[in-house]
Amino acid sequence: RAVEELYDVKVEKVNVTITPKGRKKAFVKLHPEYKATDVAIKLGIL
Repeated sequence: RAVEELYDVKVEKVNVTITPKGRKKAFVKLHPEYKATDVAIKLGIL
């Protein structure tokens, strides 16, 4: 839900794991009508 509000995309699925170092990672699958590159641009990665 936070990803949807921050980046104006629809999320299809979220998987959360905890690394051996105790950090939490979330893997977000976007709805087919959205592209990961759009989110990457908003994050400033691309």
